[in-house]
Amino acid sequence: MTDVRLRVGRVRAPDSVLDAFGESGSLSQERTLLDIQADGRRIISPNLTFDDHERARRMRLWAERGDFRLLHADDLDDVDRKAPQVDAVEALRAVYEDHAQPSTSEQAEAQASAPSTRLGTIGEKEFVPLRDTLLHQLEVSLFHAEQAQNLLGMLIQNTRSDTSSVLAAQSEYFLDPHALSLSALERAIPEDHNNAPPRPLSVSEQKLILQEKHTSIRNAAQILVHGADEMEQCLESERSRWHGLQKIQRRGWKLTPGRPLVDIERFDTPTVKRDVLQGFGVPIVQGNGSIKEEGARDAWIGYGPSEAPISILQRTLAYWADAPTSGPHLAFPDRTWRRLQVEFHDHASKQIWKSGSTRETRSDDADLDAQLYDAQLDVVDAELFRELAVQSGTLSPVLARTISDHCISLPLSSTLEMRFVLVPYDESSPGEESPWSTLLLHVLRLRMLRGWTVRIRAMWDKRAASIALHPPKVRFALMAPLWELYEYTLFLSRLRATLDHALSGFDNARILWEPYGAIHDVHQWISHLLDLSTSNSDLIPVGGSIWVYYDSVMITHLSLRAPSHMLAHFPHHATSNGTGVRMSVELENLAPFLVSECTALASA
Repeated sequence: MTDVRLRVGRVRAPDSVLDAFGESGSLSQERTLLDIQADGRRIISPNLTFDDHERARRMRLWAERGDFRLLHADDLDDVDRKAPQVDAVEALRAVYEDHAQPSTSEQAEAQASAPSTRLGTIGEKEFVPLRDTLLHQLEVSLFHAEQAQNLLGMLIQNTRSDTSSVLAAQSEYFLDPHALSLSALERAIPEDHNNAPPRPLSVSEQKLILQEKHTSIRNAAQILVHGADEMEQCLESERSRWHGLQKIQRRGWKLTPGRPLVDIERFDTPTVKRDVLQGFGVPIVQGNGSIKEEGARDAWIGYGPSEAPISILQRTLAYWADAPTSGPHLAFPDRTWRRLQVEFHDHASKQIWKSGSTRETRSDDADLDAQLYDAQLDVVDAELFRELAVQSGTLSPVLARTISDHCISLPLSSTLEMRFVLVPYDESSPGEESPWSTLLLHVLRLRMLRGWTVRIRAMWDKRAASIALHPPKVRFALMAPLWELYEYTLFLSRLRATLDHALSGFDNARILWEPYGAIHDVHQWISHLLDLSTSNSDLIPVGGSIWVYYDSVMITHLSLRAPSHMLAHFPHHATSNGTGVRMSVELENLAPFLVSECTALASA
């Protein structure tokens, strides 16, 4: 056996290292005062962490155990691997017999002639670097030992486990290092000592190896195919989602990411700010401090007209839910799902003329742009119906009107009635489509949108402070010019009936009819009709002229102005100052004047 001589010397570690954690227990909060400088600043020992505490314990332990420079791992290998196996009892007996034999004279002389070990001390400057180097090497060795034990535990667990899933056994890979033990270590034979060629494999062994490789490749291919299928399924939904949102954004709709707003955030906005939504897209913080990720990938889409007031824009929000279901992703929380329809009811002939609808009932799988456009028209129709309900009292103060939640009835005559109805999408109303009803509906929509534009322009013309304090609230009469045009049309109808009745007894009388002659440019007149910013003095008047002739002689010239103003000129009427008179005439008094003038010309 090989003798290993190990000299253990005690070296005292510095007090700052040995007692670093001695006074820093869990109940002692006072730290040690190290020094006081000239300016009075105190130097206090810092608090040691758990790692520093453990390092100090190891340093104190290793410092007390002595210097390990005289210890070599080669000296510990005293087993002759080439010797035959010996019984453990015999080996232990041989060891004790060697120690029991007395030393010979030669051994005594060798020990006497050997230089004796001289004891001494080591300085702090030399010991601290040596100690740090040794501690670092020990920490590295400890780290590698733990990694080797973990790796060995993984190999043992993988050998013992019968499960095919690696993830199921992954939690059991890392075993306790103290639960592992080694019975023996075998030294690897160098390649130089074993130059024999490998034994050729038999056919059965080669076949088995090929089968194992084939099975492994097939399993790997199945895993890749399964992963590709899952990626395709995920990418298909993601592709449809992002393509739909990109198309919506390209069409001009505004998108904002966020989560669903609670009712208190949506309806308490006028008390704080009138132009923003409180909590819009803000994450929800739960009671334990965690953030609720609901709606993190959702989106809000504003489908209201850009000219609309803030109160309407706050209600016109579509919610895009990133749900894994195959149902509709686009939701409209405040949509009415009704469209406005203009109807004319003739009670005498029992006929109904209604406005045509360019929108059809679309399913949830329809184009997102079409759904948002339909929702925008629903908002415009609902706001238009509300404005007409408010302004209906000024349209026909004489005739009785009827207003309900979904219908406004305005009687135009004893047999004709006009209705504004909010019709649901899934219901079909009776009647035939009329271009006049459709034209009236489009004109009303354009006038309301123009009113919103004028309101925004008025807001920009004022200062920002005045906007916040006194926002302009302008309400325009949507039906006023149309109602005036309707009254003028009724007046022309009555005038034509009066002229035909008065001139029915005179065969040579004829009428030149130009009731809209004052409108020289029809396009300009229509633009002024739709433009609410044009003042009443700048509007093109609606009127014309009517001439009545007897043979080739003009009896009268009637100048008309909407809604029912009429100025008559009789050029051949005799007066005290000569011939010719110009006066304002009511429709009921016009017939006697015409009959008198025609009779005078016929007798002459």
